[in-house]
Amino acid sequence: MKHTSLLLSFLLGLFVASCANDTTDDATTDNESVGTVRFTVQDFQWSDPGEAPSTSVGSSRLRTQAYKNNSGGISFLWSPSDTVGIFSTKGGQLEFPIGSGGGEASATFDGGCWALKKGYVYFAYLPYNRFNFDRTHIPFVYGAQAQVGNDNLDNFTKYDYIYSQAALPENGEITFKFQHYSSLVRFQLTVPEADQITAFSLIAPDEAFPTKVHVDLSGILPKFTIDERSRTFSMHLTDISVEAGGVVTLWALIPPTDLTGKTLRAMLFGDGGKIYTADLEGKQLTGNKAFGFAATTVKSETSHEWVDLGLPSGIKWASCNIGADKATDKGYYFSWGETTTEQKSSYEWSTYTLCNGSSNTLTRYNTSTTFGTVDGKTTLDEADDPASVHWGFPWRTPSKADFEELRSNCTWKWNSSRQGYTVTGKNGKSIFIPAAGYRNLNALNFLGSYGYYWTSTLNPDSPPMPIA
Repeated sequence: MKHTSLLLSFLLGLFVASCANDTTDDATTDNESVGTVRFTVQDFQWSDPGEAPSTSVGSSRLRTQAYKNNSGGISFLWSPSDTVGIFSTKGGQLEFPIGSGGGEASATFDGGCWALKKGYVYFAYLPYNRFNFDRTHIPFVYGAQAQVGNDNLDNFTKYDYIYSQAALPENGEITFKFQHYSSLVRFQLTVPEADQITAFSLIAPDEAFPTKVHVDLSGILPKFTIDERSRTFSMHLTDISVEAGGVVTLWALIPPTDLTGKTLRAMLFGDGGKIYTADLEGKQLTGNKAFGFAATTVKSETSHEWVDLGLPSGIKWASCNIGADKATDKGYYFSWGETTTEQKSSYEWSTYTLCNGSSNTLTRYNTSTTFGTVDGKTTLDEADDPASVHWGFPWRTPSKADFEELRSNCTWKWNSSRQGYTVTGKNGKSIFIPAAGYRNLNALNFLGSYGYYWTSTLNPDSPPMPIA
């Protein structure tokens, strides 16, 4: 785990003590070992210097982030647990663990000096993972982040992915110039009443937040590819109590993304199912930069309960279906992309509102001319999402990825008396999903035996059947 501090220093040097050149082959220049290895880390700098903290924040405990404010920069300190992963163009991954100097701007690394040779080009990254075997595909994976305590940065660095450009040994030395991939983001949210805050979510109008990225470190400059995105960025919060009018200060690392022109919904989850919301104006988030958001929240008027199952994404699930008064009720039946609660006499293409009477005349949510008008939309808009329409934003229909996360991170147990599944998270909390069947034509099929649930994600290979 890395340490960080609010210091002005632009680059911090890290030096490895010279190693004995026992493996040097005097007849072959390419085999000469590198004696000194330096690492530099570019500072985070506030995009708006006026947003930089005016007072010290954070913890001074070892292996945590000691944030100080001198002139607004955010610098990098090392922890005794840090290990840098290094690749070469002619071999596999090497590891450089810190030997001493944790919590300082410079440190000594052990175990690698003899392995770096002249004639090779090297690339480095952090946090190190010994299972990264391919320098062209180093994964940066973002899940729900965590914060313990208000305005505290103890768990900050898990997602502080840093990388270097190509480095070439010269005169027995090599220097790796690291940069932060993520943006440092601070949220300051005022809460209208005293509460214990347990979670935070930031919701975009589209899948704006990268959740899985991989970097190719085989070229002179690294190349980044976004593999998965999400509408939601979430944090698990512990030991954050505020009085009425108090400010919840959160620190997060968010992958670079352009949020310009987008309205973001910030949500704080309080004790007893309370929700506080505020709208934020999006900004373009870039790596190595720090950004600040501040707003006053209002208490949500929603009366619908949510359950925190402790999922990696931090997403909360409703305690019952839309239109249900309790967990075992079936609730409403909808055709995909429709929001009316009135039951149709028959669920078929001729009554489906998003087509002109047949499966090959779709008018919305289509990626193939085979099925009608192409608009390229693959996720339900808020106006076509029954959860958003009937319960209000930010409630939404779960996506395909949401259901996959629920399936892989929870225990599912069939309850024959209640006719449905009890789905229990690793934190012991649970929701109940009734076997509500589905409607097709004028029949209700498999009630009590199976449950068929739409996701908000379009299957691009097939039009959405007008069953509900």
